[in-house]
Amino acid sequence: MQANPRTVTALFEPTQRYVVPMFQRHYVWSRGEQWEPLWNDVEEKLDAKQRGDRTSPHFLGAVILDSARRTSTKQVSRFVVIDGQQRLTTFQLLLVALRDIATTRNLPHVARAAQRCLLNPDIELMERPEQEQYKLWPTLVNRSAFCQIISAGSPKKVLELFPVKYGTTATGRRKKNPEPRERLVEAYEFFVEKITKACAACKSTDSADNLLIELLSVLRDDFTVVEIILGENDDSQEIFNSLNARGKPLSQSDLLRSYIFMRAEKADVDRDQLYESYWSRFEDTWWDWETRRGNQTSSRLDTLTRTLLSSKVGNPIDVRRVHAAYTEWIETTEPYGSLEDELKTFVAYGAYFEQLNGKSDGTLSAFGHRMHTWETTTVFPLAIYLAVESGLAEQGLFAALNVIEGFIVRRAVCDLQTKEYNKFFIEVISRLRKVGPSLQALKHVLSSGEGETRRFPKDSEFAAAWKTKPVYGRLTSAQLTLMFRQLEAAIRSERAEVTPIPNVSIEHVMPQQWTDNYPLDGKSVSKEMNADWYFGRTPEEKERYEQLRPLIQQRRNLVQCFGNLTAVTQTLNAAMKNASFPDKKQYLRESVLALNRYFEKLPEWNERMIEERADILFRHAGKLWGGPMEGQP
Repeated sequence: MQANPRTVTALFEPTQRYVVPMFQRHYVWSRGEQWEPLWNDVEEKLDAKQRGDRTSPHFLGAVILDSARRTSTKQVSRFVVIDGQQRLTTFQLLLVALRDIATTRNLPHVARAAQRCLLNPDIELMERPEQEQYKLWPTLVNRSAFCQIISAGSPKKVLELFPVKYGTTATGRRKKNPEPRERLVEAYEFFVEKITKACAACKSTDSADNLLIELLSVLRDDFTVVEIILGENDDSQEIFNSLNARGKPLSQSDLLRSYIFMRAEKADVDRDQLYESYWSRFEDTWWDWETRRGNQTSSRLDTLTRTLLSSKVGNPIDVRRVHAAYTEWIETTEPYGSLEDELKTFVAYGAYFEQLNGKSDGTLSAFGHRMHTWETTTVFPLAIYLAVESGLAEQGLFAALNVIEGFIVRRAVCDLQTKEYNKFFIEVISRLRKVGPSLQALKHVLSSGEGETRRFPKDSEFAAAWKTKPVYGRLTSAQLTLMFRQLEAAIRSERAEVTPIPNVSIEHVMPQQWTDNYPLDGKSVSKEMNADWYFGRTPEEKERYEQLRPLIQQRRNLVQCFGNLTAVTQTLNAAMKNASFPDKKQYLRESVLALNRYFEKLPEWNERMIEERADILFRHAGKLWGGPMEGQP
């Protein structure tokens, strides 16, 4: 590692380039926090020079560079900017502003001196003159604006290229504030404004011209940096990570981006093509959105990285060490023949991740929506693995997803644990990699699980839970609504029109407060006896309660089971409330759902009717959410 004090302009005067790699953040410096303080420092040095005072150079900090290998004799020497890109970019914009004001005031010698710090000479000798003529080459996001500002040649032309625009309100009026423009353009215009005002404050044209000459001298002599050039044994990736830990911590996906494109910068590959063809899709703000699991948060891009990596290595990945695990996997196993192959895989996983999380439509979209409802997104690595790597045709993939959904829904209805799903579904991927992914292999792996955390309930267990386990209040309203939507679709024949279920809610056919309109064993029951606790005020009441208690408890249980639940619009739900069964039948006649045609011919609604309807619904449920392979433990 070499460390040398240099003036900022001394970095720019030689024929060489400073390339800001793709993994760096975009230009983010602003007027209040950085431009104003920098200009105040410039003015302070300028005032001292005009007074004839001796001053010491102003230190701007370190610029850390990693030299890149030249691939031909025509190629301009290139340095990768590991740290300092915000300072270098801002100083370039200040020099552009000085050049353009000097040109306007007919000071060609000042303009030429500034130009030498902006553009390399002899473009006819360059391998890629459209790139190599620029001393600084920003990230793709900032590059177009930066190059246009340098090439424009005047503040007027920059304003034509980037005009100030005002939007309109909903009533058609012009908004008070202009729409935001490129931060680079705003920085350039800020320095143009400051230099122009400084010239206007001078007493004469000659003094204004002298001011520009002195300003050039200040920029050339009075602002220094420590230039640190990394050696062959220095780990530029590790240095980048450590430096950026000083400010806002880098996310795991920031580290991943830096790792991929740091390697691309040093290799003889088309970095722009890699970025535009593959990585640019992940610059959408949708990928920055953070989600929480437990007490940890991570962006969607972080989650995608974990999804890909856990699928590949066959182990769950700690959210705090995704980058370290990814680096170790790449360097240990060398799974890809090129960076392009690596990014192609990342994009393939990303496309299905978008479908699963509602950003785009596709093969996995509906499954993803249902898994979000079931709060079981831990299954996504398995779903994406099957979509990307199994080779299953679309129908085979749908069948595989149905098997997975059957596993999840059956376990939910049977009230089995979900706490190890994150480990289990990764284990499934690992086992499928060994035997080869197929529909039969998936069924076999899911069917062979044992214990509360992995068992795939058979029809007998599923049927018993369906008929007797209370689900209202244990499963969420969204989960129950989803199940009844699917049951409705299954009940309808292929010839029947498809009817959506908008704004539905779950209705108890026998209401939870049933005592007024639903006798028990032919006898009326007081409201108090249906409470969680009842002690009775007299010996007679206590004795009567003891006789009815088993029946009351049975009814309280069945009221919350599938046989007593249905789906209706929220309007119908509010109208029915605790109505008697004859009145409820009248309301249910207004429903367009096949689910609710069942009640039309029933004379009454009691425990026996609830159990019979549970049996009928289960005929569809057992097929919708299929079970394990026969012969499995």
